[in-house]
Amino acid sequence: MEVKIKKIILCLIALTLFLCVLTACGKKAEKTILGKWYNAQGDCLEILSDNTYSINQVSDKIYDIGLDSGKWEYLKEEEFFKFYTDSYKGDVIKIQLNKDKTGTYIEYSYYGVFYKNEFPPEVLAEIEKQKEEEYLSKTAVCPEFVGMKYEEIKKNDEYKENFNFTYDWQSNDEYDYGIVYEQSETVGERINKGTYITLCISMGRSTSRVPDVYGETESSAVSKLKINGFNTVISEIPSEDVEAGFVVKTVPERTEVVMDGAEITVYVSSGKSNKSVKIIDVVGLTKEEAEKKLTAGGFTFRTEEIQITDNDKYYPIGYVVKQSPKSDSQKVPVGTEIKIYVASAYKFDLDIDLPNDFEKNFNISLWGNGVRIKESGVIDSSAVSIYTFKDLLVNEEKAEFIVKISADGETKYNLCKLSINTKSKKVNQDNSIADYPKYK
Repeated sequence: MEVKIKKIILCLIALTLFLCVLTACGKKAEKTILGKWYNAQGDCLEILSDNTYSINQVSDKIYDIGLDSGKWEYLKEEEFFKFYTDSYKGDVIKIQLNKDKTGTYIEYSYYGVFYKNEFPPEVLAEIEKQKEEEYLSKTAVCPEFVGMKYEEIKKNDEYKENFNFTYDWQSNDEYDYGIVYEQSETVGERINKGTYITLCISMGRSTSRVPDVYGETESSAVSKLKINGFNTVISEIPSEDVEAGFVVKTVPERTEVVMDGAEITVYVSSGKSNKSVKIIDVVGLTKEEAEKKLTAGGFTFRTEEIQITDNDKYYPIGYVVKQSPKSDSQKVPVGTEIKIYVASAYKFDLDIDLPNDFEKNFNISLWGNGVRIKESGVIDSSAVSIYTFKDLLVNEEKAEFIVKISADGETKYNLCKLSINTKSKKVNQDNSIADYPKYK
């Protein structure tokens, strides 16, 4: 009986011990989340109640957290993160590096300041500000390249710094040679610096050379021109040298490069003529008006573009500036060729008053519509007070330019604005936009 009682007692003790072990294991398996903490990188750290973490409260708002696993950046001995919370609302924790049994510093995955449950508003605002600044530093606003000249884009330092380009040259009926007519990126949008932008550049309309049909019969000349895709207009003129019925000349002239499908005027000899006419005056007329008047008067003509300088009389772009021979009382045979010169641009020399309160050595550059047009070499301000940009071409009656100044060739400041009136030939320099730092 006594033996049985002892066995029962031993069994009860064993059972009790077994239940205690199970209870302890069950408790150890439980993990209570004390809180969720977030850092500026968006990492979430769950603080648990088991032995995975060593939590020491240093002060009311600062904790030391020791982790047993994960990945951390290498830190020097004795080094750990310290975070202060006086300027923030809510709790902040500090994560401290611990050594393992071998004395090696453990690497952890979480880093930075962790805020309990959510970010304080002012911290969120600072994070967004930093993200915005980083975004702006890595991106640039895409300019409008359509309508710009290929050469102007190639020379622009700002474009070269912010973007890469690929060029696709194609024939285009609407844009002159070398002008951008399409771009791959949207104007005004911010894009990553270094982005490749494809620019479609016009080769102008498809062109061909006018065949040489001088001295051929009218039918042969017309046939050859039509085979080459040209339209023809026949006009008879007397000629002292070419037999009647044969081609004297064409306009545009033989071998001249013209657009595909252009209209070619074929001048066919009507034979010798004793008739003569006075040379008519077409100066001051538009190119079209002059050509029409000369044709009606029995003359042939040839057109040449010319640039108007400061010393020339003003004429609008596209108007006849002079002719050769000049109109006078003399008579010439019908069919005589008159050469007319048509204004294509105004050519200026621009004098820029230089500052005496900038660094001693600098350079200046001339800008129009956001594109650099001309740039000086290094200027010694102690030696010169005026710099001249030579041979500036303007194709409008009124134009404005910005002059920029730089001491290092990179950082550019506004120096002045130039307003040009090509008709009055006056240039106004406005220094009120100057924003360069003064050193004297």
